Amino acid sequence: MEGIREALLSPVLLLASFLLLLALQCSSQNVGSLRPKLPDDE
Repeated sequence: MEGIREALLSPVLLLASFLLLLALQCSSQNVGSLRPKLPDDE
């Protein structure tokens, strides 16, 4: 059972880290696009 668990855990961790990276990129892009709309920059 240990081998099966590790075999399943590896791709899941890979997918989770990939999704986290994707979310970070999306959020940073959203912040960048919202920046010019802030009144503080004027």
